[in-house]
Amino acid sequence: MFFYFSKVKHKDFYTNKWKGRLLIMAILLLFPELSIRSQVFLYDLEYGAGTYNKSQQLFDEKLLRESELKVLDAISKFPNNPSFGKSELLRAKIDLISGNYEVSLNTLKQFIEKYPNSPLVPDANLQIAYIYLEQSKYPDAQRSFDKSITMIENDMLRRDNYEYLANLEEEAIYWKGIATYQQGRYLEAIPIFREVVRKYPKSKFADDALFGIGTIYERQRDYDSAIVQFNLIENNYSYSNSVLAAYIRSANNNIVQRKATRAFFDLEYASNIFNHIQSKDSLGLIYEPQTYVNAPFEEINYLRGEAYNVVGNYTEAKSTFKAFLETYSVEHLRLYFILGLGWASLNLGEYDEAIKYYEQVISEADESEKNIRYLAELYRAITLEKSGQTDDAQRELAGLASRADFPYSGVALLELAQINYESENYNETKKNLIQAEREENSGRISARIHLLLAATYLQMGNYNDALDEYDKANIIVSNSDPILLPEKSYYESEILFKKSICLIRTHRYAEAISNLNNFIGAHPKDNRVPEALFWLAESYYRTDLLKNAQKTYNQLMISYPNFRREDVLYGLGWSYFRDKNFKSSGDIFT
Repeated sequence: MFFYFSKVKHKDFYTNKWKGRLLIMAILLLFPELSIRSQVFLYDLEYGAGTYNKSQQLFDEKLLRESELKVLDAISKFPNNPSFGKSELLRAKIDLISGNYEVSLNTLKQFIEKYPNSPLVPDANLQIAYIYLEQSKYPDAQRSFDKSITMIENDMLRRDNYEYLANLEEEAIYWKGIATYQQGRYLEAIPIFREVVRKYPKSKFADDALFGIGTIYERQRDYDSAIVQFNLIENNYSYSNSVLAAYIRSANNNIVQRKATRAFFDLEYASNIFNHIQSKDSLGLIYEPQTYVNAPFEEINYLRGEAYNVVGNYTEAKSTFKAFLETYSVEHLRLYFILGLGWASLNLGEYDEAIKYYEQVISEADESEKNIRYLAELYRAITLEKSGQTDDAQRELAGLASRADFPYSGVALLELAQINYESENYNETKKNLIQAEREENSGRISARIHLLLAATYLQMGNYNDALDEYDKANIIVSNSDPILLPEKSYYESEILFKKSICLIRTHRYAEAISNLNNFIGAHPKDNRVPEALFWLAESYYRTDLLKNAQKTYNQLMISYPNFRREDVLYGLGWSYFRDKNFKSSGDIFT
């Protein structure tokens, strides 16, 4: 299978074959959900108090010594017959171990030129590709892998050593996918990896190819497709070196999509596999060494806590994080556990405790963990706001937004704008949001920026500007997956209703009628339906649709008899009067 290797430049290389190293990447910012309702706007922070994403790093650090291992292993298998150029190949091996890549390359090229009819030429060319891969010359590596595949397929037609050539081809195709990936051509790598699985489903690289495809989909934020690939590993390669990581990645992707139940299921399987491997029981001994995770026990428990955060069971999330930190000596993901504790405490209203956890992360995070420090700084400011320390929160948010190194300035500005909006400081709110729009490219956060800016314009009486912002928000919301935007229905109702108000204010009654009918039909249980019916009746009246106005006013009288009763009666009376139904009009006015 495919592994990460520590850099080794001496003869102990083979003894270090199974010593992989894996670097955990900083977390993916998916701001946790926190409902903060104001009179015109629902603002939720997106979930992700510490959901991390290491699969991209796993590929980006691609096989530090695996290519070298392949070269050494293959050259060592060349026959001792002098006709195959044993001396040249031995020299290439020595040069490779010494780091003399160019000399080794020349030796291999001379071998191919000297023995063009040797059955080992495809193998020698494959070693050239591995050297290019080791040197990070990925375009050259890809071309060499392509050349090797062509040589292998030609030899398959004329030589009687299919099994040997098939082994070479499955390697060449797989590593061609790696070389393509490393050039940033991620989507182009997918069909190459698929070819490994299609042509050689029993290959030692098949599960790794699936993991590569899953990694690419995860990089593209196509989480469902990523999960499908990881599930294929779980179902078809149940004891492979990637199966434990597949369950963990699947759980992580389900958490990102707020599918906590499925995440718990994945984590339970991952936990069972880990326990079997650790106990070295009869089942555990069947598993290959798990080379895609370096601290699975911590990762499983961390994600379990985050899954509880996703479902809003903050008490259980806090208990999970705290119990693990108190019971075990945690090094890997330690600060993520503490960040998760802070988020659970914040949502439980334990603000002082939340601030303590965030300050602990801020003080302990080093330069390699700066992204988690940035999150802790942001959440600390949010906690200050929620605890009523508004002035301190404003100062901190303004400071974060002004820092050139702070990656979440758009969110900080949005939080700052929320404070100013609730203080009815609309000019400052507008200023914050216009700047936030320039800083933020996340769809979910951008939608909120446009919604709050529209609400601000509405309060300022700038109705046409408000309409523009509602239209921008609508484009984002309508194209969003409801799993990733759980408040999608609320946003849709907010846009329909508030757009209708703006249309009425700008005397565009026909458009308002359409929007209000859509709002009432799509959201019949919304507590703003009575107000929507009132403005619908008013719009009918303004467009001389008097029968429709009468029907809508009467509907209000029956369904909501206490809602703006005098205004409803007044409108109904004038509707009858203008429709020359003087008796009904007189009954109402008298």
